[in-house]
Amino acid sequence: MGTATLLLQQHDCPAKMTDFRRCVRRVVRILTTVADQSRFATGVVTNISEGGCELRDVSCDWSPIPFFSNQYLTLRLYPHGGPAALRITLAEIRWVKGELAGVEFVSLPQEDKANLQRLCREQATLGLGT
Repeated sequence: MGTATLLLQQHDCPAKMTDFRRCVRRVVRILTTVADQSRFATGVVTNISEGGCELRDVSCDWSPIPFFSNQYLTLRLYPHGGPAALRITLAEIRWVKGELAGVEFVSLPQEDKANLQRLCREQATLGLGT
């Protein structure tokens, strides 16, 4: 459990929220590619932690892609908009709500795990300064 500082868009002021997840999620906007056994798509990660993320706007050729709980995926996240990607070799969809999906990271290479930890710390530092 932790406390995250989030910026509320409509009020432009920090707000404290208690998060009961195992890892505190950070508000982000990261482009991602998503693949399952039969499809390849693009989307956006809107919050992230060392344990998972929230996906939204996942589509293939501008058509929304439906997700299902317990579905397995592979993700590539592009946190700085460049060619370097964080590779999540196995992720499981834990919940689905409309076009949003909560994803748990099951497996990722050690190097990408270290980069993910660094990204989460970086986002925390940026959030505290606002």
